[in-house]
Amino acid sequence: MSGPRLLVVGVLAAAFGLRVYGLGVQSLWSDEGASAAMTWRTPAEILAASAGDIHPPLYYLLLRLWTEGSGRTEFGLRFLSVLAGVLTVALTARLGGRLFGTPGRLIGALLLAVSPLGVYYSQEARMYALLGMFGALGMNGLWELTASGWGRRAAAAYVVGMAGTLYTQYFGVLLLAAANLWFGLSLLGRLRKPGAARLALGWVGLQCLVGAAALPWYLAVLPQLGRWATGVPARPLAETARDLAAQAVAGPAWTALGPWVGLAGLGLAVLGVGAFRLNPWAAGFAAVYGAVDLVMPLLDLYRPFYQPKFLLLGLPGLSLWVTAGLAPAFGVGLKPGRWLAALGAGALGGVISLELAGVGAYFVNPAYWRDDYRGLVRVISALGRPADGIILDAPGQQEIFSYYYGGPLPVYPLPRARPPDPAATAQELADLLGRHERLWVVFWGDREADPQGIVEGTLNGSGYRAWDRWFGAVRLVLYLSPRPASELTPADIQFGDALRLTGFAVGDRPEYAPGDIIPVRLRWVAERPVERPYKVFAHLVDDQEFIWGQRDSEPAGGSRPFTAFEPGRPVTDTLGIPVLPGTPPGVYRVQLGIYDPATGRRLPVTDPAGDRVVLGSLRVGVGPVLDIAAYEMGARIGRELGGLTVAGYDLRPQGASQPGSTFRPKDFLHLTVFWQRPGVPTMLSAAGFRVELVDRAGNVVAAAEARPGGPDYPPGLWRPGEIIRTQHRFFLDLPPGEYRVRLSAGAEAEPLAAFKIEG
Repeated sequence: MSGPRLLVVGVLAAAFGLRVYGLGVQSLWSDEGASAAMTWRTPAEILAASAGDIHPPLYYLLLRLWTEGSGRTEFGLRFLSVLAGVLTVALTARLGGRLFGTPGRLIGALLLAVSPLGVYYSQEARMYALLGMFGALGMNGLWELTASGWGRRAAAAYVVGMAGTLYTQYFGVLLLAAANLWFGLSLLGRLRKPGAARLALGWVGLQCLVGAAALPWYLAVLPQLGRWATGVPARPLAETARDLAAQAVAGPAWTALGPWVGLAGLGLAVLGVGAFRLNPWAAGFAAVYGAVDLVMPLLDLYRPFYQPKFLLLGLPGLSLWVTAGLAPAFGVGLKPGRWLAALGAGALGGVISLELAGVGAYFVNPAYWRDDYRGLVRVISALGRPADGIILDAPGQQEIFSYYYGGPLPVYPLPRARPPDPAATAQELADLLGRHERLWVVFWGDREADPQGIVEGTLNGSGYRAWDRWFGAVRLVLYLSPRPASELTPADIQFGDALRLTGFAVGDRPEYAPGDIIPVRLRWVAERPVERPYKVFAHLVDDQEFIWGQRDSEPAGGSRPFTAFEPGRPVTDTLGIPVLPGTPPGVYRVQLGIYDPATGRRLPVTDPAGDRVVLGSLRVGVGPVLDIAAYEMGARIGRELGGLTVAGYDLRPQGASQPGSTFRPKDFLHLTVFWQRPGVPTMLSAAGFRVELVDRAGNVVAAAEARPGGPDYPPGLWRPGEIIRTQHRFFLDLPPGEYRVRLSAGAEAEPLAAFKIEG
């Protein structure tokens, strides 16, 4: 095998490695759940379901066949897309070689092999990698037909590729239009040559074959496509074009690299213009192929639909367009000088570096991962109680939710109809609140299925909203059902100059367990119009002011903001304080306050003076042993220390909503350590535990005692597998530099995390 061929094989191996890396790490998301559900249907059922859907059936039919051998794990479902993605790289290499010779073969393959967009959608159990593969097959056939003369193999590649494209995604018609445009341009150049009429007639015959394959299906589903609600908001053309350019270069994680990535993409688009002088037909073909993606922002003006996944259709063409601009520096069309060769190599290296940076950001940063239904279900399974229920808003989540959830709790897809029936939906919610102790609600796609917010608004007004957590773009909310009405404790507490608390009730029993919800009812009166969207905070705190449960929200879960209060009219607000899993037994206080979310500033409280008020105290007892999924940790480690297992930790600046390791001087560092008793009893350290901050030289610059479980619940009383958390706060009156947090037990020491204090 020659050297260039070996290089192409190496590129294909790299393409495979990038696409298969971590293939089963991420959860399936909603659309992938729909793909998985299709694999359980018969071919006839798939055809019937696709006829009422917005996607043609070919991918689903192939996936069903594929899963008979691969299984239905995340890895197995996605591997078909991996193969399609690698084959697309191979087809792009072949087409690049036909257009620009050996350098074009290698450059085109390399650009697509490391394309973040190509990698991302080759790791998804959806049809977009397959769309790119069929498109590349059809365009290979098209070039052979117009450049090398008529041939059965080229004709078959064109027909199979175009028909496959049309049966994979309806936007495949754009590629068919581009193919006809290119053939028309090539025919214009041959009008005076013999055989032009024969070529035109043959081309018409090929279009008839493609039409005969696709037209019956398209005529049947045309009414359905006309009613398709894209769910994509309209946005300015410039914004869509910038996103397209940035996605083409750096993929979904382009925002991690900075806004200039879009400019780099536009610069690469200009790069191919110079190739028209040297090789107009090859460059023109690449331009027509890539233009399939470039027209999408223009079509988006007519009907908003643009999403990066559709770019897979023309992504090989965009790679070949960049190849057209780089190829002259590698000897295509001219003999490059030393400076041109160096410039071309530098430009290629820069593009590859940008693409690899985008791939790396996608791999390591969970912010760019798919919605985590797997993690969401684990949380429900860990914290769910026998009397709980689960609501899916919107019902379209049933397939992905059932892929992961096989537990005993009943699942209710709401609203039942589209458009929803407000009265029927509200009545069913009232029945569910009376039937279940708590309700878990999974919100995704609710803007389309429940545009009036019937489900959320009804639950906010009737239940105690206690818990919100995001799993990608999916929101999980926990409500405590209404409690028997009790008398409010009268109060007269002024917050700022406009709001007054006139009554409250905390809890409905004297003791709670970790994972429970403490119901709180409040009665507010606005003495004058409120101009700021203030939020209420309710904290469960210990004697050191560490928070062991909290709820921050506008009144009624945001459904009745302070800005909508009528002066002088009392408003009753309900909220729930979740007791954090791992809270040690003891007596805790419930504190209440109001703050401005824009500034973080709390409203002053009068009588007693301060910025918060204590509503009462209650006891937290011993709860059930919970699965580790119940604990929201910044990192899991599972290391032994002093007879206990350090299950994980969470490090962040105090008050930050997300974990972080970068601090400023005078910040407070907040550390939570999760301690677990091993299944097999071990000897606990007699020296106790310490949390230490250590500088780069190994010197301890700050330290605090760690007492897992506190005085009321030492580790000797814990049950096997039980997890208890400790909290620690350090004032960073330290010089800028790099530090490390470590735990120690006598002579043992366990490093936890590095952090940095900026200058």
